[in-house]
Amino acid sequence: MATSFVQQGAKVVATDIQAEKLNELVDRIKSNGGKAISILHNVTDRNTWFEKIIPQTITTFGMINILVNNIGNFNKEYSL
Repeated sequence: MATSFVQQGAKVVATDIQAEKLNELVDRIKSNGGKAISILHNVTDRNTWFEKIIPQTITTFGMINILVNNIGNFNKEYSL
């Protein structure tokens, strides 16, 4: 999803709890001429959004135009 936004000219702030995969994504975006930063973050930590993610995004890119909160999680208990 992030690479699709970058292909349309967006700057991306990618967050994840898996540092290696997160860094691979941002490196791939940058190597293709895109602009992206990575922030190690658990999307379920509500306070971190306000204390870390939003301020760092605004400091780096000036504003937030689109926010996509997409979590990849599989739990058999909640699957249909």
